[in-house]
Amino acid sequence: VRWAAASLKKLQKGDLRVEAPDIHIKELCEIADLLENFSSYISGLYMRTSQLAGDSAGKRDLEEVMRVVFMASLDGYSIWDEEGPVEVSSGLLNMLGLERKEQLIENWRTYDLATEEARRAKYRRARENGYWREEVVVPTASGERLPLEVTYLPISFKGKQMTLRYTRDLRK
Repeated sequence: VRWAAASLKKLQKGDLRVEAPDIHIKELCEIADLLENFSSYISGLYMRTSQLAGDSAGKRDLEEVMRVVFMASLDGYSIWDEEGPVEVSSGLLNMLGLERKEQLIENWRTYDLATEEARRAKYRRARENGYWREEVVVPTASGERLPLEVTYLPISFKGKQMTLRYTRDLRK
């Protein structure tokens, strides 16, 4: 009984090593075996929890990197649902000569000259192939014609299937 109490205290303190003593009374042997199995089980849970915490930290780090790339890149990034853009990078705004993302979100048809049917076909091709790439020419806010390469990538964003558009200025 003392051994069981001492072993449980060790487990509470995070010491996952519990060794069964030589015991000759059947019931105490069963308790010792159960504690040893429980210790192994807790040890496994602890290792999986540590791995998940590491995976979660890695995911947060990657999300931070992607957030910074999205906002600081000179290339353009935008996230679209079926109705239009929901997020726009400053790089895309600069390409188009816009100051605020609302200017593009509210007037996106000015800068995306594809028909509804053509846009849906691009999204479908991206889903089927993993991506879709094309070259387009769009007007800037000043009316200049801007040649672009646009890559469409299917993503899950805010729990919904959307399309990430990576836009590269072909004048450079």
